[in-house]
Amino acid sequence: LSLRDRGIDACALGLDNLLVMMLPTQNAQRVQEPVAIEEEPKEVAPPASFLMFAQTAESIRKTSSKLMKIDVLSSYFQQLPQDLIGPAAIYFTGKAFAQGDARVLQCGWAIIKRALLAVSGLSEADYRATYRKYSDSGETAQSVLHGRTKPGTAFWSAAEAPAWFDQLAKLRGPQAKGEHLEKHLARLRPLEAKYLVKIITGDL
Repeated sequence: LSLRDRGIDACALGLDNLLVMMLPTQNAQRVQEPVAIEEEPKEVAPPASFLMFAQTAESIRKTSSKLMKIDVLSSYFQQLPQDLIGPAAIYFTGKAFAQGDARVLQCGWAIIKRALLAVSGLSEADYRATYRKYSDSGETAQSVLHGRTKPGTAFWSAAEAPAWFDQLAKLRGPQAKGEHLEKHLARLRPLEAKYLVKIITGDL
């Protein structure tokens, strides 16, 4: 008789639905408590900065009023230089490039995760605990990077974003893309990283 015949819920190791059990060991690392993203202080950002884009997107996310969303978005666009309105409008669709543009980022979640772990210095277990709490790629990135990046006093300009996304699309292979992303995440504020990741994953 098999284990299933004996009433034991078991499956073959080769099956896709394999249940991986995390068993505690004496040498198991202590998992850090995920950072509450509400703790991040709000900075006064220049209108043409990517941080202002992120703050605007965050304000839109937090309100359920359609009229308020329109007012927030309208106010943001009115402050932007004319040449940044187009790219910003595209980013609010959750994409790096306009519809019909043949470029693709090909930067999957495995690449993003490795970059986040490299910048934050957290363990795989810490990362999993954070993702379980938020179940959102952008919010996970924001929490993981809280207090662990070095953005300095300068703000990333939204004018630099199109070239950065274009370079990410041109790079070939997960290592090159991961290094490009890791270097950039290290200089971003967590809220900026949140919406950068959301654009990369198309999950805005």
